[in-house]
Amino acid sequence: MQKGLTLLYGKADYKGSIKQFERATQGYPDYYEAYTEMGVAYMNLGDVVNSERVLRKALDLSDAHYVSALFWLASLCRTTSGSPTPSRLRAKASSSTRIPGRQILS
Repeated sequence: MQKGLTLLYGKADYKGSIKQFERATQGYPDYYEAYTEMGVAYMNLGDVVNSERVLRKALDLSDAHYVSALFWLASLCRTTSGSPTPSRLRAKASSSTRIPGRQILS
């Protein structure tokens, strides 16, 4: 994951970062943080379809609690016309939960 983050944010190597995030998700299929960062990389490449696909997967895996995935999907919504729509971005309501070190919606 760290190598992918360095490629994404440090070197603007979006395709290289996607490969690293794909490796991370192959080893850990529920790694929603990696899917989120992959969505950011796709967004930077202008690939709206794949960006939306992996950001939605990140939200699904986190039960719609991971704030970063929601933020990036909303950002994608603002920069594109059509899909995704804000009404699809609602996070599930649940009891207040705090997970140290993670950004969540409760």
